Amino acid sequence: MMYDYHGQCDLIYTTCPSFDGGKGLHIHLRTKIIEPIKWSTITSIAVKLGEDVFELQDNGSYYLNGEADADLTEEGANLVSGRKVNYETKVGPHHPRNIYKIALNSDVTLVLTRIGILITFQIKGVNKHASRGGNSFDDCVGLSSTWDHPNEGEFLVGRSGTKYSKHEAVDFGPEWQGDFSKKDPM
Repeated sequence: MMYDYHGQCDLIYTTCPSFDGGKGLHIHLRTKIIEPIKWSTITSIAVKLGEDVFELQDNGSYYLNGEADADLTEEGANLVSGRKVNYETKVGPHHPRNIYKIALNSDVTLVLTRIGILITFQIKGVNKHASRGGNSFDDCVGLSSTWDHPNEGEFLVGRSGTKYSKHEAVDFGPEWQGDFSKKDPM
C-alpha cells in the first residue's frame, strides 16, 4: 500500500493492542515540514513493546526507556520487552547508516535506519508471518490502516472506522494524529 500524507505532527503508524499476548506494539512518528519544498520527514520514531520504549531521533540520538544513548552492545544487553536491539553502522557513499533491528517475533523484524537526518523504517516479514497462519498483527490499525485491507478500493481505515481510498489521504492522515485525550499509548 502506498499513499502520500504530509503534515507536521505526531502520528500513530500502527497500534496493535493484542500483540505478544496483550503486551502490545505501538509505533509512533513525529514529523516536520521541510521548507521551501513543503514535504514532511520523520524527525523521530518511537516503538513501544509492552512497557518498554525505544526512540530514535534524526540527530542520531536514541533512547531506551528514557535513557539517552543506552549501551546496545552485547555486554549492555538492553532489551525492549525481552527483545535485544541490534545495532550496526554501515558506511555509505554520502552518509553513514545507523541501523537498529528489533525482532518482533520469529518471522518479523522492525528495521529503523538513520541516514544523515533522514529516518526510515520497515517491518520485514509480515506477509511471510501471515502466510504461515500468524495472527500477531490482526488487530493493528493506524496509518498502516488495517493489515488485511479487506475492501477493494478502500484501503485506509480511520480511527473513526471511516474507510478511505488512497486518494483521500489528506482526510485520512489527521485521524491518526497522536491525541492523549483519546488515550493514545505514548
